[in-house]
Amino acid sequence: MTVVVLMLSTTFTLPIMAQDIAEADSCETRAVTVDASYTGDVAATVAGGNKQGVTYLGFLHAGVKLDLGKLGLLKGGSLYLAGANTHGGEPSAKFTGDMQGWNNIEA
Repeated sequence: MTVVVLMLSTTFTLPIMAQDIAEADSCETRAVTVDASYTGDVAATVAGGNKQGVTYLGFLHAGVKLDLGKLGLLKGGSLYLAGANTHGGEPSAKFTGDMQGWNNIEA
């Protein structure tokens, strides 16, 4: 059996600085740095598999880096907190019918 799968993917990354850019020239001089990225995939099974269909999958990642030395808490210390969220459909189970998973957001 032949299965034809199409996928469209896009990623957005956004560094967000906690201090005004005019105060500092680089991330290395900031006490608090926030970053985020989002990846969205449109996945379609157009032939073969369990059934044909289209679904959307998304992955959101966000993090905060604290320079503990610049915050006056611990000289030379830093702390990075991160969170992630995956959401959307399950193209492998619902459309393709494979157990391996062909999209890394779904896996």
